[in-house]
Amino acid sequence: MGSRLGPVYACIFVGFIEQQFLARYQGTKPILFLRYIDDILGIANCSEEDLLQFMNFVNTFHPALQFTWDISTTQVTFLDISISVNQGSLSTSIHYKPTDSHSYLTYSSSHPRSCKDSIPSSQVLRLRRLCSDDGDFNQQTTKMIDFFTDREYPRDVTTAAVERFQNITRDECLRIKQPRNGSNRPVMVLTYHPNTVPVSNIIIRNWKLLQDHHSTNEIFPESPMISYRRDKNIKDRLVHSYLNPTDSSACGTVPCHRRRCNTCNHISDTNCVSSTSGTYHIRSEFSCTSTHVIYALGCRRHPHILYIGETERRLADRFTEHRRDVLIRDTAKPVPQHFRGDSHTITDLTVTALTQVHNTHKRKVEEQRIIFNLGTLQPNGMNIQFNVFNLNI
Repeated sequence: MGSRLGPVYACIFVGFIEQQFLARYQGTKPILFLRYIDDILGIANCSEEDLLQFMNFVNTFHPALQFTWDISTTQVTFLDISISVNQGSLSTSIHYKPTDSHSYLTYSSSHPRSCKDSIPSSQVLRLRRLCSDDGDFNQQTTKMIDFFTDREYPRDVTTAAVERFQNITRDECLRIKQPRNGSNRPVMVLTYHPNTVPVSNIIIRNWKLLQDHHSTNEIFPESPMISYRRDKNIKDRLVHSYLNPTDSSACGTVPCHRRRCNTCNHISDTNCVSSTSGTYHIRSEFSCTSTHVIYALGCRRHPHILYIGETERRLADRFTEHRRDVLIRDTAKPVPQHFRGDSHTITDLTVTALTQVHNTHKRKVEEQRIIFNLGTLQPNGMNIQFNVFNLNI
C-alpha cells in the first residue's frame, strides 16, 4: 500500500464503514462477522437469498469498497486456514493458495545453520496450531517434509522438526507464552560469512580471560550474545535504493519561502559540507519543512566547524531552538558555546540538511556515523558527546 501507515489507515476506514452498514441494514445479518485487514469470515443462520441481499447491500454501500465472497455450507477458507463443518462441529486445517510456490530458503544458502534449521520447526509448529485433527496433522507434515526436501533440506533436520511437535498437543502450542526477562548481555554483531562462525566460537571460548582479569571483569561481566547481520547479496550490489541525481547542483537545502520563516535566511545552499576530517556529499534536495533529517549547523566565519544533529520534526522547528539558544547565549548548549566569542552574530549561523532517515533508531545511528566520519566533536567541531549504538540495523 505504499506507506507503512497505509494498512493502518485502510483498517480504520473499513472499520468505520463496517459500523455504518451493520447499523443501517434492516434485514438478516450474519451472527458472526470477523475481519483481518481485507479478509472477512462470517457465519449466518439464514437462507442463501437473505445472505446475498446482505452482501449486495454491503457492496453498494460505499463506492470505494467492493467485496467478493464464497458461500458454502461445508467448507470455507480464511487466510491460511481451511474451516470445515463435520458432524455439527468445526474442524480446521492448513490452506495453501494456488500461487503458493513453497519457496523456502534453500539449505545451501549462506545463512547461519541455526536460522535454516529453525524454518522447518516454525512451519511444523504452524501446522500443529492450524490442524485440529491429529490424522490431518500427520498428513500435512508429510507434505511439508516433501516441500523442504525439494529445497535441499537434510532428512534429519525435517524429521527432528516433526518429532519435536509430534507429542505436543494443539492446546499447548496455542497457549500464549510468557515473555522472557530481558538480558543485559552485550550484543556483538558480525556480518555473516561461513568463515566468521569460528571467530564467534573463539570469542566465547576465550571470554573467561576477560572475566578473570581484574581490569576487565567489571567491564565484561557476561559473555556477549553473538548475532549476525546479512551481508550484501547480488540484489544489493546490482540495485540501488536511490538514484543518483544527474544534476548534483540540485542537491542540498533550499529556502521554503514561507512567511515568518526564521530559517530561510540561514540556509546554506551547498551540496556538500566539509570539516577538518572529511567531506559529506548531499544526495537529495531538502527545504526548511523537511522532516526526519540529519542536519549540519555551520559558522560563516569558521566553515569547517560543524555541529551534526538529527530531528524527526521539521528542520525549521529544530533550527528555531538552536537559533534561540544562540540569541540568549545559553552556553550550557554546545552550539552557543562556539558563537559566544570572536564577535559572532546570529547571521553567522548556517544550516543544511544532509540526509533523510525515517526510522528513529537508524537515524540516530547514522547521525553518530557522520559525527565520527567528519570528526565534529570538540575542539574540532561543536558536538560535545558521541553515543554508541547497537549497529544491527
